[in-house]
Amino acid sequence: MSFFEIDFAKPKKFKITSSVLGISLFLGLFFALLINFFPEIFFNPLIMLIILLLAFFIVFSLIIVNKYWFKIIVKGPPFALCTPDKVEIMVELLNVKPGEKIAELGSGDGRIAIALAKKGAVVTGIEISFILCLVAKINVAKEKLQDKIKFVRGNFWNMNYSDFDAITLFGIPYIMEDMEKKLHGELKKGARVVVNNFTFPNWKPAKQKENIFLYLKD
Repeated sequence: MSFFEIDFAKPKKFKITSSVLGISLFLGLFFALLINFFPEIFFNPLIMLIILLLAFFIVFSLIIVNKYWFKIIVKGPPFALCTPDKVEIMVELLNVKPGEKIAELGSGDGRIAIALAKKGAVVTGIEISFILCLVAKINVAKEKLQDKIKFVRGNFWNMNYSDFDAITLFGIPYIMEDMEKKLHGELKKGARVVVNNFTFPNWKPAKQKENIFLYLKD
């Protein structure tokens, strides 16, 4: 299992806007002339600091302007933290068996994946945010659980879950009906689904503790 397996889910076409191209050409010409006529300024620490700060601001502005790169870095819904007590309940309801394959839909910073892996599960976290994927990998490395957890950066709607024994999900209301249909159509008999906070509209939970719900695929 590769700890660094990432599906970047990039757009099919890379489009450079005219504004990005124009600004890039202008900056290239500006710095070329600056180096040519004033080479001594690059030996002044204060001026170098100002130039570096300016360069950082320009690069960040280009990222904002160019939607392609902006989406790669910050794409994804708002991140909602799952508190330690909720994580504990989710793991408890799943009753994890060593070696089980579990998919976490929207794996965030990796805290649920880590808790599941400590119980012996083999976890695949699906997360669309580049930043959260990076944070999750760091957290997993700290726990030395790279052999138990991998993260796939991508859209969890594009995944097939027929090979998993269990699913964890902290969804939002408007996706629950479609997610119910998807999981019902793909999960194998006996698979479990643990949902934090929001319920499926038609699927009846087998067990509930506080606002955590366990569903069984019949």
